[in-house]
Amino acid sequence: MIKPKILFADNDPKFLETRKIFLQKAGYEILTAQNSEKAKEILHQTHIDLAIIDLRLRDDTDTDDLSGLDLAQDIDPSIPKIILTGFPSMATARDALRGRSPGGPIAENYVDKKEGPEKLLAAVREALQRKIFIGHGHDTAAKDAVKQFVNSLGLRDIVLSELPRRGRTVIELLEDYSNVSFAVIVVSPDDFGGVLATSQDPQPRARQNVIFELGYFLGKLGRGKVCVVLKDKVEIPSNYQGVLNVIMDQGNDWKERLKTEMQSAGLNIDRV
Repeated sequence: MIKPKILFADNDPKFLETRKIFLQKAGYEILTAQNSEKAKEILHQTHIDLAIIDLRLRDDTDTDDLSGLDLAQDIDPSIPKIILTGFPSMATARDALRGRSPGGPIAENYVDKKEGPEKLLAAVREALQRKIFIGHGHDTAAKDAVKQFVNSLGLRDIVLSELPRRGRTVIELLEDYSNVSFAVIVVSPDDFGGVLATSQDPQPRARQNVIFELGYFLGKLGRGKVCVVLKDKVEIPSNYQGVLNVIMDQGNDWKERLKTEMQSAGLNIDRV
C-alpha cells in the first residue's frame, strides 16, 4: 500500500527531525523543508497528501510572522493543511481554520507544538480521513450536488476534473490522489451500449472512465468504502452487483443514505 506523503515545513531542525521520525514510524512518508522556498520546491516536484506547516516559518521570534499561513494559502486547495506553532493565539487559530479570505478555511487543524507528537498524529489521521474522492461522468449537476453535500459534512472533496494535470495521465492522477478514506462514484446515463447481436436496443450506460474509477477504488479501498450514487435509469455491469449504492432522488433522502454509508465506513462526521 502506498504511504500517504506529507510535507513538513518547520524552521526548527531538531523539532522537525524528531517529529519526522515519529510520523515515519506511524506509517507516513515525510518530506521536510525549513523554509517556504524549499517547501515550494517539493510541491513543484511531487504530489503530497497533506502539509504540516509552522506558523512562524521565517522567524520564531517575530510576533508578526505569519509566513506559514501565507504558504498554506498558496498551496493547492485540494491538499489539507495543519498549522503548527509553539505560540498559539485565538486570532491565528481563527485565521487558519476559517481563512483570511472568502475562499474558506486555510487549514484543517491548528496544533500547539507543546501538546506533543500524539496530538499531531491525531490531527494528521483526522485530516487524511476527511478526504473523499468523487468520480463522475457528464452530469455535472449531479456531481456538484454530491460535492456540495460532502463539503457540508466538513469533508474535503477530490474531483479529478478539477485538479491541475501538469502533464499527468488519468492513471497518474488517480495514483497521486487516491489516498482517500471513501469514494463516491456518480453513475449517470451518459452513453448507450449493449450486446452486439442486439445493438438495435441499446441501454443507457455510464461512461467507461466512471466504471474504471469504480473498479479502481473497489480494489484499493474495499467494497465497504465505495458508494455509487445512481442518477436516473442506468445499466450497471453485472460484476458490480452488491456494491453500495443510493439512488439520487428529487428530495434529500439520498443525502441521508449516503451519510449513513460513510459513517458505517468509519468516517467521523457526527460533529457536523
